[in-house]
Amino acid sequence: GLLDKLGEDSAGNFLTFKRLRDIEVEHLSEEYRDIILGYTERIESFTGKVRLADRLIEKKAVEDEDAVNLMTIPGLSYFGALLIKTEIIDIGRFASFSRLCAYAGLAPRVHRSGDKSVTGPLSMTRRKHLRWILVETVHHFMAKSPEGMMKYQAISKRKNYNTAKIAVARDMLKVIYHVLKEKRPFYGDIRREKIRSEAAPALQPV
Repeated sequence: GLLDKLGEDSAGNFLTFKRLRDIEVEHLSEEYRDIILGYTERIESFTGKVRLADRLIEKKAVEDEDAVNLMTIPGLSYFGALLIKTEIIDIGRFASFSRLCAYAGLAPRVHRSGDKSVTGPLSMTRRKHLRWILVETVHHFMAKSPEGMMKYQAISKRKNYNTAKIAVARDMLKVIYHVLKEKRPFYGDIRREKIRSEAAPALQPV
């Protein structure tokens, strides 16, 4: 923002060391030069710490069997896999997928009155970080899943994009449930393996 205000080149990704070092400050006044150099030093310092943390997270992920299996699911990197493992803690706590779905906040609230039941918005009792990572990565999951993309498009036409995204995120969570329960990588059309996941029927469009 400061470079733009001064009429300098403000394009590019300032989270890269190369772009930071390309900033020309010699012709600027001493005040602006000191301010910009101060910014670049702090950005370099924080970026270095973030990269160090990334390497540590990646190292932890490849040493964890569950995380390695989760990373075979399209859309999940080492960060997403470890976050999911941390949020779920122990898949043995969930006797069924429906319980995990409710825990993640992806199950709709159900109101019952006599013989009638009405589904409402998503339950607010949730693990917000677990739901966040599923919703954030679901588009990557759909990109490798023709079935998931078809389901997303069908629901978004009938309802809306957010509802469709939650529906496919729920299917993605079902895949995660089976991968963790069975302690194996993900198999299915997405990876073009011969053995299909037991969770694959969840990806069929409705």
